[in-house]
Amino acid sequence: MGSVSFVYATWAARYPELAAYVPQPQATLFFTEASIYCDNTANSLIQDDSVGGLRELILYMAVSHIAAMNANLANPASPLVGRISNATQGSVS
Repeated sequence: MGSVSFVYATWAARYPELAAYVPQPQATLFFTEASIYCDNTANSLIQDDSVGGLRELILYMAVSHIAAMNANLANPASPLVGRISNATQGSVS
């Protein structure tokens, strides 16, 4: 058991809508940040660190979430993410 390595090409293939706006150096930094939330060491509670394993999946999803939260708001890759304080549809608020 060890750690998951970040492979930008794998992440980009899974999340192409984000990869179009997030370059590899930035995604790698997001992976480091994701490792704060999901332990990426041999001591992790999630022991499946194989390629395509559970820990890789969780870390890559966290990278995507962090990328979406930090995307340029004018960017179409930034649909609703985070807290919504109010909404209106038709005459209902």
